[in-house]
Amino acid sequence: MAAGTFSSVSAEPRGRTLTPGYFALTMGSGIISVGPVLEGFHALSMALLVVCALSYLLILVPSLFRLARFAADMRSDFMDPGRAFGFFTFIAGTNAAGDAPWHGGMAGRDGGAARGRGARLGGARLRRAVDAGIGARTVEMAGAPMVDATRGLVAGASVVFWSFASWLFPVLPAAGWWRHVLHRVPLSYEPGLWSVIFPLGMYAVARIYLGRADQLPLVAAIGRAELWLAVAACRVSLPAGRDRGPSAGRRGGQGRRRP
Repeated sequence: MAAGTFSSVSAEPRGRTLTPGYFALTMGSGIISVGPVLEGFHALSMALLVVCALSYLLILVPSLFRLARFAADMRSDFMDPGRAFGFFTFIAGTNAAGDAPWHGGMAGRDGGAARGRGARLGGARLRRAVDAGIGARTVEMAGAPMVDATRGLVAGASVVFWSFASWLFPVLPAAGWWRHVLHRVPLSYEPGLWSVIFPLGMYAVARIYLGRADQLPLVAAIGRAELWLAVAACRVSLPAGRDRGPSAGRRGGQGRRRP
């Protein structure tokens, strides 16, 4: 019976069982790739950017195939409350795949420009040239009436939303404790893990930005520490996801239900 079950599961087309929430991988790697740019680790950022772009393509192609070949299964996922929410990861993943290259391109362009001009101008002259070019734009924007009118509102609202997110953050480890310690669910790879890694990276990057914009060094320092936690979580999950494959989210469960 076990052999029959294995053969029936392995014969099932992989595209049919693709979980709709797998674009969370693109979301997670995309937002985490922004953090190293802010901290000056451009090589790490580009590596994560490659993961973001490749994951988007490798998930998009079988997703389109599933839509064309197994439309009924995808429609069933839309009607399933436990899986329908996963389709939102396509929207956020598309945004991450489109936004992350901008940060990576800025990092690569700034690094290349610095190396080229530095050879001609020297470190001190380069710094003055960059400050003159960027500083002019900064002063121009800083003096705009709209910026002056909304600066306090935006800064205060950012702190309020950050505080709200900070209160929600302990829910993640609490949910993990409830599931894996109290209910003893084995900790193994599943696509939903990227839905945890993504807020880790988003929260870290948002803290770094907020700390710099509102001159809150402690907030920025916490963001930097959490950034490396997100990078570590990404590093652990990527090999596990490669071994399991993109259809691991549902295929195993179907196999257990078969007689």
